[in-house]
Amino acid sequence: MGLLIEQNLITRRAHPTDRRKSLVELSDAGRAALEAERGRRAGWLAQAIEAELTDEERALLAKSAALLERLATR
Repeated sequence: MGLLIEQNLITRRAHPTDRRKSLVELSDAGRAALEAERGRRAGWLAQAIEAELTDEERALLAKSAALLERLATR
């Protein structure tokens, strides 16, 4: 955790009512780094789907994603 604080990716502060606890939050820089990483991974996945899957497999993947989303919102 110390390295994340040094890199200004997270902030740490005392809990307002329980001094034994610490509250840890993403900083603005941490949020930006997280979003950049998510974008990089999403880009990689989109490229892999396009390069490796047939049209039929992509259609099946799209249907499967819709089913998984339905289950996740249950």
